[in-house]
Formats: sequence, C-alpha cells, structure tokens
Amino acid sequence: MQGGPPHRHPHPLGPHPILGLQRGKRVEGNWVLQWRRKSFLVLGWTPGNTALHFSGPLPAIPNRPFRHVPSPHCLLLIDLLQSPACRCFSNLLPVVPRSCNPPPGPQPEAYVLISIDRETTPPSQGMNPNAAEQVFPGAASKMDSVISTFKFGGKSLYYLLEALFFCVVPKRKKNVAGEVVLITGAGSGIGRLLALKFARLGTVLVLWDVNQEGNKETAKLAQEAGAARVHAYTCDCSRKEEVYSVANQVKKEVGDVTILINNAGIVTGKRFLDTPDEMVEKSFQVNSIAHCWTYKAFLPAMVASNHGHLVSISSSAGLIGLNGLADYCASKFAAFGFAEAVSLEMFVQGVTGVKSTLVCPYFTNTGMFEGCSTKSPHLLPILEPEYVASKIMDAILQEQVYLFIPRSLYFLMAFKSILPSKLGLALGEFLGVFNSMDHFRGREKKD
Repeated sequence: MQGGPPHRHPHPLGPHPILGLQRGKRVEGNWVLQWRRKSFLVLGWTPGNTALHFSGPLPAIPNRPFRHVPSPHCLLLIDLLQSPACRCFSNLLPVVPRSCNPPPGPQPEAYVLISIDRETTPPSQGMNPNAAEQVFPGAASKMDSVISTFKFGGKSLYYLLEALFFCVVPKRKKNVAGEVVLITGAGSGIGRLLALKFARLGTVLVLWDVNQEGNKETAKLAQEAGAARVHAYTCDCSRKEEVYSVANQVKKEVGDVTILINNAGIVTGKRFLDTPDEMVEKSFQVNSIAHCWTYKAFLPAMVASNHGHLVSISSSAGLIGLNGLADYCASKFAAFGFAEAVSLEMFVQGVTGVKSTLVCPYFTNTGMFEGCSTKSPHLLPILEPEYVASKIMDAILQEQVYLFIPRSLYFLMAFKSILPSKLGLALGEFLGVFNSMDHFRGREKKD
C-alpha cells in the first residue's frame, strides 16, 4: 500500500482535515498500523491516505477485509462509492474517533489501514455501483429496507388519517361537464339511470345497447334531461368485431371517450349443470370479456392524455359465490379481477390521471333478478335502482375505487377472509343467501 503526506482536494463542504498514515505491514494475517495524526474522516471523496476504524476479528483477504462491523465507534453512512484507484470506499466511511492512537496493552479492536492513491479524476468517474456489496455485503440493501419501511409506515399513517377524515368530510365532486361518457347496457335499468344523471351534468353521452328501441328511449330522455349531445349505437358487446367496429365509429363521430362505464350484463339463473354451454359462454362474453374489448378500444387514448375514468359494474356475486349463479359469479369475478388488475397497471406505469371505480351491488330490482328474495332485508336488502345509480354517481364523481352496496358487504367480505369455512357456511344459511335464487324468474322477454 502507498503512504505519503496528506493530500487536500477541493470539497463542496469546504476545507476539511484528513487522516495521514504511515505504511502498514502485514504480520501473520493481521494488519499492524503506525498512527501519526488524529482527526475525523470527512463525508465525501478524499484522495490520499485514509483510515477506517473497526472492531472484531480480522479476515484474511485484504481486498475484502470487512464483513461484520460491530464497533460502536463506527457510524455507517449511505451511498457507497468506490474509488477507481483501489478497492476502498470514500463516500461511506466510519467516523474515526478523535483519539486514534491505540491504547496500551491488549488490543480489543483492530485498526486497519486503507490507502487510496492520489488521483485527479473526479469521483463520479469509474464508480462501481456494486461497490457496497463487495466490501459490506447486504449493507446497502439493509439500509434500503429500513428506509422503505419508514416510508411505508409514514404513508400508512397518512392514508389512514386521510380515510378517517373523508369519513367525516365528504370528498369534493369533480366537474364532468363536456366529458364523453360511454355507457354499455344503456337501454334500461342502471345504465339508463346513469345516462340521465350524467345528462344533467352537461356531458356528451354515447349509449350502447343491443336493444335498439330501449336505447333510443334512453337517448330521448337524456336529451330532455340536458345532455350536451347524445349518440346512440346498437352494439352487441359479446361480439369483439362489433365492439371494435362501433368503437371506431364513435371515435370518428364523437371523439375520444373519457369516461367508460361497462354496465351491460346478463344472468341465466340456472344451476351450473342445468346451464347450456352456449349460455355459459354468453355470460362470460357479455359480463367480462366485453370489458377487455372496450378497454382495448378506448383506454389507449386515456393513457396518452393521462385523463379518463374506467367504471366496471360487477356484482356482489363477483365477490362471493352464490348458489344457482355459478356462471354469473365466475363472469363477475373475472370482471372485477380484470378491472382491478388494469387499475394496478395504471398505477405502476404512473398514469395517475386515469381513475378506476369498481362497483359491486347486491341484487337490484331492475327486472334482471326478478323473483330473487332475501331473508335478511335489513342486512342484505333487494336494492332499488335509483339508490344504486346515485351511489355509483357519487363514487365516480369522488373517484372512489371500490363501491360495495350495501355497506354490509364490506364486513361480509372481511368475515369471509378470516372465518373458518364451516362457520362461513353457517352464516350463509342463517342469512338465507343460499336460497335467494329459488324463485328466480328473470327479466321477461318482450315479443
């Protein structure tokens, strides 16, 4: 190793003392040092001779001499940088005590000399990003883990306080005037009610439904309610080619959709073994796979402008399996999982302007679940469409991510996760949810 007089180098923190050391020699695997000056090591790059003060047994490999440093005199700092002149670090250095002379008698601590050759190149050149792991294996990752843990703790506390605050003070509703809102299944039920509510807010409405007459009626009512413009299209969402074709027509005639509401849905209401194969396929095509095609058609423009809102109308049957609704539950589980996954993709990609709202209502009295019953109307009531539509509107305008209706579903979901399975079945029997479909008739088809 190379000794010599101390070499001073301009430092952004100003003048600083450095440690000058004589040449050390190796004796029986240990380093013997002769000290000639006492000082502190500075934080930063220091060309010239530099020293480290460690305790513990000395390893035999000079180039990687320190694996564990239990000394209370050492203060490990962050951001290890390696000097290109030797295998030593100068940006993460322990602080040397002011009294650097070894005490007389047996030495409980080891004083190790590290020499950095004088150099004229700035420290940013030739740095090894893996230097930390070469000398202090795991030190950088452990420090990163500590920092990330503190960050997570801070975020957790902030978000909990924020949620409590908004439980008392409602969030401000965003202005959607002029937004282009596309609603599938707009010809009746929840879709029609949402269209009328958006119309009153001055939006441009794009209405899709396989039922042409019902869709035209919704368009007429929306215009009377004050919509800026209304465009009605007949579209079977179960057909991918038709979805893409009508989507291109919308882009040409209306423009980019900024709020997409996937609301169209069907239900067979039969036990799985009694359900024809084509109806199982149809349930998936309308209730979930169609969401993939509408997202593919309209999401790219939202991402490009970092502005938009994706709304998925799933169901409580997309959270908990129900007797007599196997295909419906599976398709709604798929819709919920798909929407949630895409929402996470937007988050990871930093597309903060594209929001998502996932809606899971219990049975709603729209005719779709005609004949369904509930044994516990106070806990799981059959919902009125106007109430559901109002809740959905509030969730969209306040950019709420998850909306379960009624609120008891939040607790039932938590119980489902923590209760023993047999107790969960007993709870289902007590609430009567396993027999809700016994008298199902569904929406009657018009001639």
